Amino acid sequence: MLKMTYNQVSLLAFIFILITDVIVRINSFIGISNGSTNVVALLNVLTSLGLLVLCYKSGLKNKMPHLAWLVFYAFMAWNIFQFTRGVFNAQDYWDWKALLLGYSFSILIPLTIIIGLNYELNIKLFRFILRIVFVFGFAVIPLALVTDFELYARVVIAVSLFILFVPWLPYKWKVLVIVVAASSVLMDISYRINAIKILFSFMLLFMYFNRRFISQRILNLSVGVIFMLPLILFALGVSGQFNIFQDNSTDIEIVTGSDNADRTVNLAGDTRTFLFQEVFYSMLKKDSSFIIGEGGGSAYESPFFAIYDLNDRGRYGTEVGFINAVLYSGAIGVVLYMLMLMFSAYYAINKSNNYSCKLLGLFVAFHWVVFFIEDRTLMTMNFYFIWIAVGLCLSNEYRTLSDNDVSDLFKSIGAMVKIK
Repeated sequence: MLKMTYNQVSLLAFIFILITDVIVRINSFIGISNGSTNVVALLNVLTSLGLLVLCYKSGLKNKMPHLAWLVFYAFMAWNIFQFTRGVFNAQDYWDWKALLLGYSFSILIPLTIIIGLNYELNIKLFRFILRIVFVFGFAVIPLALVTDFELYARVVIAVSLFILFVPWLPYKWKVLVIVVAASSVLMDISYRINAIKILFSFMLLFMYFNRRFISQRILNLSVGVIFMLPLILFALGVSGQFNIFQDNSTDIEIVTGSDNADRTVNLAGDTRTFLFQEVFYSMLKKDSSFIIGEGGGSAYESPFFAIYDLNDRGRYGTEVGFINAVLYSGAIGVVLYMLMLMFSAYYAINKSNNYSCKLLGLFVAFHWVVFFIEDRTLMTMNFYFIWIAVGLCLSNEYRTLSDNDVSDLFKSIGAMVKIK
């Protein structure tokens, strides 16, 4: 029987999810074949099995603070409970497809936290991303130009995380990461959330180089503002006092595309308000509980997307992570996810010996803001790297490293040394 190392399993799991993302994007714009659904399902199963094996082999409990482990355990248990509710609520083929091929994998992607917790066992994975994905990812650009402008950005989506490692990477890899990040944004500037994430990572990088002027108190205050701001804006929006998606007087229009496929995009356009309204109205109409949600794989009535509805139940999820969390798992699910991000940011900023952790803590906290804008929870590379960042923030071992230790780590990642 083939015996695989931890490094090999984690690398294969990443390759599977990378291929999955590429297939999904290409199929959305070219339409390869209906068989792509089966291929994606198989790859998702293999990714999930890989993550389960890694968690079983190395364990989670002793790798992170006990309180964080309890929250993570509760978070996963709540998601499994919602999956079970979905099993009892499923009525037809489309319900089962949404539950088994969508929701089930989305609640397993948090297991990627194990890769961050065991960072020292995943040098081959980080090296593969740096040396293979970032270097050869440029070959995707011609295909992206004729199919899907977002494709390149999605292939190199890890760059928003790797920007935070720039201070500790060897010079040539610093340059590569910066070039990849710039290319990712310029390929499709209308891909707003990608530009926002990369811009925020560069802001954190700027903060690192000015860290002598930034106290621990300022870092904690920043995290507090990051977590409070979306909740305040959400309350103002629900009460009708202020809608940040609509109440602006600035239209920023750009033209993207080739000469024969130009398209005008308003970067300040509101594409989110109606999603909040439709889901909440649908839940009120069905007298659903906003505390526990409707269960995994649920759908909502969508007048806007009515012509695309596959059955009379409506649309299975939106493009916004927060809305989906409310729909599937209610306020309890939202709070548990928020606590995971909060504990990650707290331990990274206050219980670490290196500045890399502090940057990662702010990086993770910022995804709470993005959660209200996009970040639809799926088994994709987006959430794959979010949970790696969470794992690094909570890792008992990574937080004990000094800045010199972190520098040595990333020098080894950039080095040409064979890893078993």
